[in-house]
Amino acid sequence: MEARYEALERDWVESHQRAANEVIDFFAGDGISLEGLMIADVGCGDGLIDLALATTCQPAMITGFDLTTTNTELLSSRAKRYFDLEGLPPNLQFQQSSIDHIPAEDSSFDVVMSWSTFEHVSELDQMASEILRVLKPQGKVFIQLWPFYFSQWGSHLWDFAQPFEHLLTPVELLQARARETMDHDNPFHQDVLGQSEHLNRTTLDELQKAFVGVGLRPRKVEIYSEATHIPDELAAMPLSVLMVSGVKMILSAG
Repeated sequence: MEARYEALERDWVESHQRAANEVIDFFAGDGISLEGLMIADVGCGDGLIDLALATTCQPAMITGFDLTTTNTELLSSRAKRYFDLEGLPPNLQFQQSSIDHIPAEDSSFDVVMSWSTFEHVSELDQMASEILRVLKPQGKVFIQLWPFYFSQWGSHLWDFAQPFEHLLTPVELLQARARETMDHDNPFHQDVLGQSEHLNRTTLDELQKAFVGVGLRPRKVEIYSEATHIPDELAAMPLSVLMVSGVKMILSAG
């Protein structure tokens, strides 16, 4: 990787390490350890969070699922560079999934988790049902979603747009602007632009409805919000939609 992107990659890796620590700490706050458990990560992306979890909390196995094949060669090189490993640890594996199916047996996992994925899921009800299917009867589900579409950075184009601009300007125009101004050699710009193209516009209440509808109940919830200025054109929109930028939650069946 070119030297000018080395700092960006390090920041990228460190942000995923922090995310893994947030997952661990959120469970630990309820006295739950992930050590020795079977964990599924729905929407694992580049696998960095799973790599950090596999090396930090020592699960029996963590399986990352994603619509696209995880680049294990790149992940292995990052494991060597940033985690002082010779390669990927033996308790980490990846499988390709589909928009409405997790390729795993019923009751396979003690924990099913997902980080910054459910704003992209097109089949919310079906994926919630799949999560319940592969979860063991006493298992736990961890969901983190950031950002919700109607919050200030919901377009994912934070490097190229102003807060809430995507609610006032066609997203296609913002994406076109991003393509014109982005550094096309910067893989992180490419990633942000790609994430902006598949957003489901779900709200916190709709997310809750999808999970409760299949029998998964929220047990612990933390909402992300921050001070921001509301454009006059959006003054009549529900603040509960505009101001909830993200959520972390633990759910279980029953």
